[in-house]
Amino acid sequence: SDFMMEDIIEKSKIYVATPNFQQALETLEKLGVVIITGQAGIGKTTLAEQIILHFISDGFDLVCISQDISEAEQAYDLERSQLFYFDDFLGRNYLQALTGHEGSQIVNFIKRVGRDKSKKKFILTSRSTILNQGRILNDVFDNNNIKRNELEIKLNSLSSLDKAQILYNHIWHSNLPPDHVEQFYPDRRYRRIIEHNNFNPRIIS
Repeated sequence: SDFMMEDIIEKSKIYVATPNFQQALETLEKLGVVIITGQAGIGKTTLAEQIILHFISDGFDLVCISQDISEAEQAYDLERSQLFYFDDFLGRNYLQALTGHEGSQIVNFIKRVGRDKSKKKFILTSRSTILNQGRILNDVFDNNNIKRNELEIKLNSLSSLDKAQILYNHIWHSNLPPDHVEQFYPDRRYRRIIEHNNFNPRIIS
């Protein structure tokens, strides 16, 4: 987690705060949990990391979950302000989630955090396609009276201004020689990048 924080701080200089950032903060304040979904490369992990930075600066301890939710259960400390982070949580546990076992554990942990949301926060990310295919997992949500749509922040298409700021930040903080950077500007070539159908923050990075 300490190493991850160093990486997050380094990345923060190129981060562009879209409306999703404030929406995620509001969901965490209200419910204690947020699930960030979207297509690959759209910026789920980046958004999650900047939210982490926000809460760490407010005195929370970061607990990264690498394999399964039992790691979070073991680290849970009632006295400390803790932020639990499970990146691509179905990418690692999809088969278990389909059986309902892992899904039940995750949902139980979501409920636990929700009861102690003043001192606990839980951020999960998942590719939309995988989460939508997990019908058994969604049944577990329903059976526990947890409305997934209230927890979920869907990262869809970025606005042209968001794309322009992302491109600008990456260029500004890059090691590109000045004559290379200048090639973006003749005939507004940067617009061809911003308006391209395949524009993706990961590709820009």
